[in-house]
Amino acid sequence: LDAFNVLVNYWWHAQDGESAGGASSFLALLHAVLSVRQLPPQTRQSWRALFEHYVFGPQHEVTAHIPPGRRGVLGQLTPDELAQARAKVLERLK
Repeated sequence: LDAFNVLVNYWWHAQDGESAGGASSFLALLHAVLSVRQLPPQTRQSWRALFEHYVFGPQHEVTAHIPPGRRGVLGQLTPDELAQARAKVLERLK
């Protein structure tokens, strides 16, 4: 409404003063746009349901039926397991 306006978007997911993967979150969004957005509407709806369940759904509903030691990437990952999972994703994207 004025001659000068500013809009700033800044996402920070601080955890003990460190970033909790903000850069990789943006890359996940970029990858989804490049790989899912051009799919037919019905297929995109299926992917939407999967993202809603596994990414945005309540953690307890996603994993309640899986024993804690068998949850894989849906469970608590050690720093080494997280590094291995990220390395696997990077390798697959090459």
